[in-house]
Amino acid sequence: MFRVIALLLFSAASPAQLLPDLGPFTTVSDIGEVSRSTLVTYDRSSGIYFISAAGENLWGERDAFGFVSKQMKGDVSIGARVRFMSKGGHEHRKAGVMLRQSLAPDSVYVDAVVHGDGLTSLQYRAQTGGPTREIQCAREAPTALRLEKRGDYVQLFTSNEDGVFSATGCQIRLALGSKYLAGLAVCAHDNQAFENARFSSVTLGLPPERRSVRVSAIELVPTESLSRRIVWYSSSRLEVPSFTAKGNAICFRENGQLKKLSLAGRAEPVLVGADNIAECETAVPPISAGQRVVHRVSGSRSQIWLEPIDGKPKQLTVDQRNHWQPRMAPDAESFVYLSGAARPVDGKPPPGDYLLSQRTLADGRDRVLAQFYGGMGSLGVSPWSADGKQVVFVSREPEEIGR
Repeated sequence: MFRVIALLLFSAASPAQLLPDLGPFTTVSDIGEVSRSTLVTYDRSSGIYFISAAGENLWGERDAFGFVSKQMKGDVSIGARVRFMSKGGHEHRKAGVMLRQSLAPDSVYVDAVVHGDGLTSLQYRAQTGGPTREIQCAREAPTALRLEKRGDYVQLFTSNEDGVFSATGCQIRLALGSKYLAGLAVCAHDNQAFENARFSSVTLGLPPERRSVRVSAIELVPTESLSRRIVWYSSSRLEVPSFTAKGNAICFRENGQLKKLSLAGRAEPVLVGADNIAECETAVPPISAGQRVVHRVSGSRSQIWLEPIDGKPKQLTVDQRNHWQPRMAPDAESFVYLSGAARPVDGKPPPGDYLLSQRTLADGRDRVLAQFYGGMGSLGVSPWSADGKQVVFVSREPEEIGR
């Protein structure tokens, strides 16, 4: 359930009511089960909001938090400088900006939130009542967050004290519908607590002119939690990421140059040349019971085939989508691959929306690990971690976004 305080229209039938000034927003809502009603104060002269809220969590299949919002349609940009007013509290308390399909606790939504421990992530629920997923962004504890929605694509931008917003590589395609809510969200992550967050420099309106530079991101997705993490992003073209044989680094190409990114600490990629090429040695992809998986392009279709060393090939995918670049897991019991609607171009996967799926060989079952904009070069020859628990891929900012 949720409680709503809405701004009322003046009418002759009822006296005017003095309601809180909410600036560009119109509604204060308690979404889900909360122990205390959400409190909001807004100073029009400074543009600062103080929002206090309870709520068990903003995660899973149902949410419980405080929300200050306005109904929107079309493209939008919403941003704010966000910080908690007290130290301590739950490390997963959350405050940030949100786009939400409805006020229902299990609604489709996407948000950009700062956690109590400084983690910055893009969270989203793609289907009503479905699970919440996240993409952890490489930059932690920014002072400002901004979501930009163009068409069905939502991207996260952040800034620090200089006030200049930059892309983070965090983005998702999400269908919010023709009308949706945009607002500020606070969740205590402890329904008996009451967290107070400060929002300043709040903006709500149309997105700025789109940048000409497109960002690529190297992402890790655990096969269990499916909570993605960006380990590197760049305005240069990133492609063919692979785990090294030792499993402690990712090797990839950036604008054609081979680089290595250590997964320990916050190191930046280093250039790989003849003197250190051995550091980018990758594990040899396994062959399951004397057979391998490949994609075959025939005309305007690309499908996945199982090819025994001795025996008759077997087609594994038979549908209207195109499937690419199968990569066997270390245990040789499953493989990951890309699938998309776009047809081959010169026998290769063109830029577009793709699913990264995992299929088990024993029963042929698929599960989607990630959805992203990518194409040729999104998978390397060895995208699996040595323990088979993570997959690395490259996502890209879309070249064109329909309105």
